[in-house]
Amino acid sequence: APRIKTRIIVAVQPDNKSDTKEQISALISDISAKGVSLDAKKQLGDKGEVLNLAFRVQLHNIEAMLSVKGIIRAVLDADSADAAKTGLIRHGIELQNLQPNDSVVLQSMIYQQMIENPHNLM
Repeated sequence: APRIKTRIIVAVQPDNKSDTKEQISALISDISAKGVSLDAKKQLGDKGEVLNLAFRVQLHNIEAMLSVKGIIRAVLDADSADAAKTGLIRHGIELQNLQPNDSVVLQSMIYQQMIENPHNLM
C-alpha cells in the first residue's frame, strides 16, 4: 500500500479490559491504508498488543476524526539509531477492522497527499 510521511498527533490507549485506560499522545510519522508508524516518548506496548488510536485528518479542507484499532507489529527500541537521535520510540502498527468510511477517508487522504505533495511519498 502507498505510504506517505505525515506529522499527525494521535491519542493512544491500550485496548485492555481494565478500568484505567491511560491515554498517551504520540505522532504518526507515516501512514498507509493498512498501517501507521507511531513515534512516542515511551513504549506503547509489546508486539501483538492492541491499541485504540484517535486522530484527525484533513481531506480537501474537511476535517475528519478517525477512531481505529491497531495491533503492534514492531517496536524499534531505545537502542536504535533513530531513537538515540530523536528520543522517540517507533512502533509499527497494523490497522485492524477498519470501518468502510474510515478506510475511504484514509485512502482519499493518502491519494490527495500523493498528488499534492509527491515528495512525501515513501
